[in-house]
Amino acid sequence: MKARPKYSKSLVIMLIVTILAFIAVGVAGAQTTSDYSQNCDYIDSDTSRIVFTSNCSSSYVYVHYTVNKGQDMNYLMKKNGNTWTWDVDGLKSNDVVDYWFTYQKENTQYDTGWYSYTHDGSSPNPDPDPQPNPGNGFSPGSGKTLLLIGQTFQNEFQEYVNGTGIAPAGSSHYGELYSGTINQGDDANNHAYLKWINSNYPNAYVQVAMSIKDNPASGGYSNDPQGVYNALIDVTNGKWDNSIDNFAKTFKSYPNLKFMLRIGYEVNTYFFNSTAYKNAYNYIANRIRNVNRTNNVEFIYHPVRGFEDVQGLYPGNQYVDWIAFSAFNHDVCMETLEADGRIVPNGSGVIDSNLKKSIEWAKERKPVMIAESAFQTPGGGQTTENFKIYLDRLFNIVENYDLQGLVYINSDWHAHNWSLPWGDSRVEINETVKNYWLQRVNNSRYIHYSGSGYNPTPNPNPTPNPTPSPTKISGKGCPKDDRTLLIVGQDLQSVYNYVNSGHFPTPSGVTSYLNLYGVRDPNLGYGGLGEDPNGNVVSDVDWGAGPINTRNAAFGYPDSTLAIGVYMTEQYYPNGLTNIANGAYDAEIDRLGTFISSVKGPVFLRIGYEFDGVWNVGYNNYTNYKNAYKRIIERIRAKADNVVSVWQACTSPVDDIVEGYREDISNWYPGDEYVDWVGYSWFLSHHDLQYSLSDEVLKFARSRNKPVLLSESAPQGYDLKNLTKRAINTGGFYNTDPFYGAPGTNTTNLSADAIWNNWFVPYFNYIRTNSDVIRGVSYINANWDSQPKWAPPYNEGYWGDSRVEVNATIRQKWLDEMNSDFWLHGSPDLFNQLQP
Repeated sequence: MKARPKYSKSLVIMLIVTILAFIAVGVAGAQTTSDYSQNCDYIDSDTSRIVFTSNCSSSYVYVHYTVNKGQDMNYLMKKNGNTWTWDVDGLKSNDVVDYWFTYQKENTQYDTGWYSYTHDGSSPNPDPDPQPNPGNGFSPGSGKTLLLIGQTFQNEFQEYVNGTGIAPAGSSHYGELYSGTINQGDDANNHAYLKWINSNYPNAYVQVAMSIKDNPASGGYSNDPQGVYNALIDVTNGKWDNSIDNFAKTFKSYPNLKFMLRIGYEVNTYFFNSTAYKNAYNYIANRIRNVNRTNNVEFIYHPVRGFEDVQGLYPGNQYVDWIAFSAFNHDVCMETLEADGRIVPNGSGVIDSNLKKSIEWAKERKPVMIAESAFQTPGGGQTTENFKIYLDRLFNIVENYDLQGLVYINSDWHAHNWSLPWGDSRVEINETVKNYWLQRVNNSRYIHYSGSGYNPTPNPNPTPNPTPSPTKISGKGCPKDDRTLLIVGQDLQSVYNYVNSGHFPTPSGVTSYLNLYGVRDPNLGYGGLGEDPNGNVVSDVDWGAGPINTRNAAFGYPDSTLAIGVYMTEQYYPNGLTNIANGAYDAEIDRLGTFISSVKGPVFLRIGYEFDGVWNVGYNNYTNYKNAYKRIIERIRAKADNVVSVWQACTSPVDDIVEGYREDISNWYPGDEYVDWVGYSWFLSHHDLQYSLSDEVLKFARSRNKPVLLSESAPQGYDLKNLTKRAINTGGFYNTDPFYGAPGTNTTNLSADAIWNNWFVPYFNYIRTNSDVIRGVSYINANWDSQPKWAPPYNEGYWGDSRVEVNATIRQKWLDEMNSDFWLHGSPDLFNQLQP
């Protein structure tokens, strides 16, 4: 029997002893003790930053504060070395912030006294060493490539979409440091093209180039390396702060777009002094990301292909999210026809040796992309065959080196006054070239536009002008603001491990399960309810998937909501659904309703979860399932006004592959009056069907104006402790994928970064880009391999170990994600922040 938590959760976790360090009520400004120093700094007119610097190697620090003696706020602070920070937003002049800290020292937890700070509008005093924000993880991970079309003309973007029938994942634009604007092509200074992208392709990826070397004269510098050098020095001295801030304002004004900024694209050591460029690059990135707090932008380091240039100018890992290269004719060893008639050969082979070496070097550090590419005019002219040769070599570079981004310039260069070797690189104007292009990109590798920012299965007939994303869908139990619930499950041990690890904010919900048929039966452990019919506390039950006690889940975590998965399949209960609908189990339903009414806050009730899963016996009879669902929710609502009904699909690729077809989920829908939220599961971030099935559920939810709970999710097949990936199921399901076979076989060793990029990055990207409807997410934080139901010989498939706290790298990345304003966490005030 596994140990279960015996203590109620509170904000102060792992408490051994609390020591009042000293009383400091009413003190403003920096204070220092032997354990720590602290201060609160003015950032801008509506933000101040609370800073705690530990002198005792704290592994966690919480900040507790009020504004003008109002609501208590409690957060796990953001860590950067020994310094911990938290930004207090929404302040007005003369607002008073009272705050104190909880920090860890060795095996003891301490509380400080109170401090006070007045937001008085003094000069900005930003954190001198702010924690870098890792960005939103725009890289789709191994085996996937974002396809963007450039390079500055709206009409050419539209012509590409209309001509190929496929909308790309995003667009490419050009701007200039000195003016602080996106001002080339159709954009002009009012960036009209960018506005059009935002209106017609919400959630798209947008590559932006910040020009530094192309026209330094516009900034008052000479058009030579010395002029560029002087400009870089002036950047780090603050001369161009307003222009940099204007870029940040542009990015922030389109919060749904995913910006990818090339800071001084195609940089080389002729124009760029190494030290000056590195300093300027990092200064610009830091100012955009941290000083301006811009969270929808990633930064691209884009050197020329020369290996010495690539190494010599690299700004370091802190603010480089991508490394990019260009790939024109000479990069793929094709000749060019110059304006003066010369034919310039460009080596032999299919990829320039310098480019090959540089890509290999870059891939050891960051995701790599091709930021500019286009077919130029070779010596033999722009023949169809030469065009296909170029494209073949370009795609081979992307696929052979597993590049995760490709920007193709689909343009009539001559129409924009470019001379040879630039010609007409539009793929849609030549039928043979277009068909070859579609043959290469119309597969699961290349990501096209879907409205969610991820569409591994391109639609051959997309709508050229998609409908903009709706505003946030709300409903009972939804956060009143734009944030998203984070629920942790799925058994008591897994929840306990997560909460008491001391690393993460309190989750806004915890998950439990129960067997409806058994909630009054002592021989069935009262179905996992944790109470007998008289309300007396009973022991946990363990059906092989960890200890379950729904009462302990509810009252052991009082600052979190409760989510319950209600088991009612007919596997061991023939005609169970019919009996439920006919009233044979009304006493059990009423017992559950009485329990729910005793719980503080909303209870998300997932009735007959994963109704479309082939493993759920009896649910294939739609009528019986719907009638049972209706009976349950009708009777529980009569007793508990805090119940939130969740109708949950499985969205499982395994289910569709086993059954050989895709069901219509609407067949199971009991009706709008019985469903508060729509739910679904997510386990296979790498699989095309996961996105397609998820899109189907979200489309249905939007059509019914229902919020969505991502009710079950975990990186199936990954072991986050041992850093491996294994086959999840028997061979026939995925016989084209080498990772799959008999469950638990085909072990592959991966880095923590690779696991994060392969599973978590696309998972969080999908959630964020569909946050208009996904209002809650439940993560299963379990050591599946230690639980008999999921352990060898893996009769239920291989699941692995999804505990995010067991690996330092994944733990920090998870914490960075949780510390973003996107998530609503548990607190004593949580229920006041949810819709009644």
